[in-house]
Amino acid sequence: MVARSNGYCNSIIARPWDKPEHLHPTNWVVTQAIDFLRRRDTRKPFFLYLSFHRPHPPYDPPAWAFEQYMETGTAMPEPPVGDWTDLYAQWAEPLDAQSPVGQIDPRWLRRARAGYYGHMTHIDHQFNRLQEVLHEFRERENTYICFTSDHGELMGDHHLFRKSLPYEGSARIPLLLAGPRAGAIQHGATPDQVAELRDVMPMLLDCAGLPIPDGLDGRSLLPLARGSDAVTGWRSFLHGEHTTLGQNIHWLTNGREKYVWLSGSGDEQLFDLKEDPQELRDLARQPAHAARVAHWRDRMMETLADRSEGFVAAGRLVAGRPVTPVLPTLPTLPTAPAV
Repeated sequence: MVARSNGYCNSIIARPWDKPEHLHPTNWVVTQAIDFLRRRDTRKPFFLYLSFHRPHPPYDPPAWAFEQYMETGTAMPEPPVGDWTDLYAQWAEPLDAQSPVGQIDPRWLRRARAGYYGHMTHIDHQFNRLQEVLHEFRERENTYICFTSDHGELMGDHHLFRKSLPYEGSARIPLLLAGPRAGAIQHGATPDQVAELRDVMPMLLDCAGLPIPDGLDGRSLLPLARGSDAVTGWRSFLHGEHTTLGQNIHWLTNGREKYVWLSGSGDEQLFDLKEDPQELRDLARQPAHAARVAHWRDRMMETLADRSEGFVAAGRLVAGRPVTPVLPTLPTLPTAPAV
């Protein structure tokens, strides 16, 4: 089999980085961060934002990181395959290294996953390099560090790829916070509350002792990281969506269950994330769980009730409505006058 293209930014084609390692984007970001720390005015606090492009495609970690996952006998968990993969079968393009759906040649998949895992190992090493410099500059004890991501990659889970779908390989991301002893963060604490990227900004303001503006959608996670039992009114679930495959795919989760609704077909899914974290069993296909599906369907209708697409009418979810990546109700920026 031959991939149709290896230049596309979401292709799963993988090969080791073919230049000196210090030129790799992951190394470059950390080198620039270290240079900033060396030059900065130490009399003032600092905010340093590092954006690692990888492990987004292209999957091109250094050879040492790629090859350790290509070696025979290297343990990588097999991609989970649920009992519901037929749901996306109509979009499968098994010979296409760019397709978000399909069963591909196992050799391609192993190389792609070796590149993905290799990128993460490479980032781990470079992040440790940064922390060592923070120690050398005597900044580590005075610094809060937040590590997170915008999305994961499905990498063959359930015969799916890329980021547009709501399953754990894509939607569940790391969110780690460390800080000085004075910050009272509980080492190893794993709060049960559901969080998302909109919580990062208020959390960092809180860490810095700065006021958090009113009217934000997000909330500071710092009290949760400190183990506080006094956090009240936390959101009961998250809503996510993505326009893909000609429809909107919506999902709700409270961290224990996940409900998915495909706006084009009207298909529903329900997963018990505590008992089935790999989403192998779609409970919506089992009549015994109809009440739980109905509970989440009601929550979805509440969430989408005022949407301009008309996803809710006459007390039910309406499938087949036209969708667009940008809602027409969103404000637009004024255009500049012609010169």
